[in-house]
This record gives sequence, C-alpha cells and structure tokens, in this order.
Amino acid sequence: MIAWFNRLFARGTAPSAPALAPIEAATLRAWLEEGDVLLVDIREPAEHARARLPRSLLVPLSRYPERLDTPRHARRVVFYCQSGRRTRMAAGRLARSTSLPAFMLEGGLGRWRY
Repeated sequence: MIAWFNRLFARGTAPSAPALAPIEAATLRAWLEEGDVLLVDIREPAEHARARLPRSLLVPLSRYPERLDTPRHARRVVFYCQSGRRTRMAAGRLARSTSLPAFMLEGGLGRWRY
C-alpha cells in the first residue's frame, strides 16, 4: 500500500514549506470542482470504508511514510480525518515535507457532512 502511495509522488521535498493551514468545507468543495487537489484520508481502513470524501486517497496515519513527496497531478494537498484532531496533531510533519501548499479540513469529515 505505501509503495503504491509513494509511486504517486515525484522525488524531492521542500523542508521550508509551511505546516498545515486550515480550510473550511466550502473551500474544499470549490477546489474539488477545480480538480487540482489531492485528498489524503489519514484515518484507518475501517473508518474509510464507512465514509470518505470523494476521490480521497487512504493513507492511514499509523502507516505513514516518514516523508511525503510532491504529488505530480495536484496543486494542493488536503489532509483529513474524522474530526480534524489527528490531522492537526500528526499530519503536519508530512505537510512540512511537501513542496505543495498543504491544508487540513477544519473539523474533518464531520464538518464536511454539515
């Protein structure tokens, strides 16, 4: 799974990239319409199976690689979990390793639904 995920990304990092910036569900919806965002679901497989955002890539936080390379097909990376707590606590280390702007869905999947 991780090998497949890593193949999606080009080599190279930007250590000076900022940490995760929060975005609202409405902003993410607009970005999805533009089609230039990579959604990364950091929840576990059972959570992802129950509910997920459209076109999201499941990469459980418990299995994350040490770094996240720059996606080839997106201008932004948006991380999410159920409530936003795990994203805020842990996904920031990967967001700092990408050369793309990195964001977190404020309130997570729970906020997306309402």
